[in-house]
Amino acid sequence: AVGRGVSLFCHTDVADMMAVLMMLLIIFRLVVWEAESGLDGINMAARNGAAWLTRIKWAVGLMASAAVLLLVQLYKLRLYTSAYGFTGWNRVIQVLPEFVGVDRRITVYWFVCVFLVCKTAGFLLLYTIFFWLACVGRSAVRTVILYGLFTGVSLFTAYGISLSGYLAVLRYFSLAQCINQEMLLSGYHALKLFQYPVSYLGLWTAVSCVIFFVLAGLIFLFYQNSYTGKVKKGYRLLAASEYENALTVFEKAASGSPKKAE
Repeated sequence: AVGRGVSLFCHTDVADMMAVLMMLLIIFRLVVWEAESGLDGINMAARNGAAWLTRIKWAVGLMASAAVLLLVQLYKLRLYTSAYGFTGWNRVIQVLPEFVGVDRRITVYWFVCVFLVCKTAGFLLLYTIFFWLACVGRSAVRTVILYGLFTGVSLFTAYGISLSGYLAVLRYFSLAQCINQEMLLSGYHALKLFQYPVSYLGLWTAVSCVIFFVLAGLIFLFYQNSYTGKVKKGYRLLAASEYENALTVFEKAASGSPKKAE
């Protein structure tokens, strides 16, 4: 069918899974590999502390993951449109059977742009979740276990729950939607919020932004409250001549996890 390439491009397939795998490799190199190699002491000695260094790693990984995803998506677009047909950039997206429910009269070009923006945003939310889980797990074994649990729960809520049941909200807001954007963008879906109809896409965007900023903050606070974060805070208090407070912070760091002190 004419334009089937655009429809296939919007489907989630093995190329998207490859992008996720490459994202996980980036996170493992930035977080888990350093923890396994015993480089926490070097991180603690960083000029602005481990918390600041972790934020830099998160930002670098974020940009690298976004670049990987965009390359994969552009390759998919080129591959599918050349192999299965293309309807033309200036035709309305509703000419494609899969997108007749889209409530905005926009062209294929703008729909693909919106799709890429939403796909990238969801992917970066997923990256932030996996980065936070790696910070919590630290070791390769614990991190893989956390990843497995998260993936299992996400897939179950995305594909194991009916949209007509009481638990449908778990499916609508399953974090597997970070990668699979088909239900979000295939048409207008209204959800009931305080007895009022609300756009599913708008509500998902709001919830995703909240999760993203909360986890980004937790990544920072995790290291602030770790051994290295407390030691760095103690040195800042010493520099400010707050000796008693600095002593208290150092004592709390020393009485914490012995592993962190090594």
